[in-house]
Amino acid sequence: MSDAIFDVHTHPLLPTYVQALTGESGSADGVTLPPWSAEQHIEVMDQHGIDVGILSQPALAEHLVGSEGQAIARQINEELAALVAQYPSRFGAFAVVLMDDMDAAIEEMTYALDVLKLEGLGVSTHRGGKYLGEPEYDPWFDEMNRRGVTLFVHPVAPDYFDVETSRINVSVLEFMFDSTRMVTNLVLSGTKQRFDQINIISTHGGGTLPYLAHQISIADPNVLGVSRQCQANRIISASDYRSDSRVELDEHQPGQWRSHQPLGHSRQWQGASLCDSSASQWSSRTCGYRAAGKGCHQYLDKRGD
Repeated sequence: MSDAIFDVHTHPLLPTYVQALTGESGSADGVTLPPWSAEQHIEVMDQHGIDVGILSQPALAEHLVGSEGQAIARQINEELAALVAQYPSRFGAFAVVLMDDMDAAIEEMTYALDVLKLEGLGVSTHRGGKYLGEPEYDPWFDEMNRRGVTLFVHPVAPDYFDVETSRINVSVLEFMFDSTRMVTNLVLSGTKQRFDQINIISTHGGGTLPYLAHQISIADPNVLGVSRQCQANRIISASDYRSDSRVELDEHQPGQWRSHQPLGHSRQWQGASLCDSSASQWSSRTCGYRAAGKGCHQYLDKRGD
């Protein structure tokens, strides 16, 4: 299974997750959530040559607070673990943890990794405008670094964005910039260099980072260029490729960048028809998403493949 194709960006719409994210509205960030089942999910994976899906619910990390949030995180992680146990050759999972309480985050991470045996963590880029890389997250980052955790990070709406009044869906532009803000903050704050054993997966091809890397790198003359930092310090990007121009841009990136770039479809939100174009465009140029990322290798090791 060393050549297995992993989709590291895929979100099961489990009942606890849907209720916690949408309440009575049935929609999130202006998007109505479609029906979901594990069987349907696997059918789509098979149609598009995907061997393993690493499931995650990272958007909730921004919203979970206090003891109620901790209970929801625990329930979701156990539901994810149950899916993995039911389909061990098809699913792995990243656990969700609270971002408002570092002790609670560490406690849930310990349970998810040591007891549930999940592949890593899945969280959002920020909580209340405080992006990963801020000092308040250091105790949690220190423990992730000690463990060599794989951290899947998904963008959420920035604080200033009004979902109700915007003409443009938050995922079209804001998600791209939010990922860029997160990675930039990690690098320019020195956080990623200090905690260099954490394997970070930044979604959506790294947002606008490939375009803005040089501009960002001059913000601090003492900091190595952001693109080079991302390579050296294990910031890898789950790519959602649907554009020839984007693939051409990536072909100009150094080989190390592309060879560590796993595939991500976010099919539940984007639609199954987009899987064909993104997978075929990327696989015809590189097989970098084949078992890329430490979390994927942990999946292989745990299952003896």
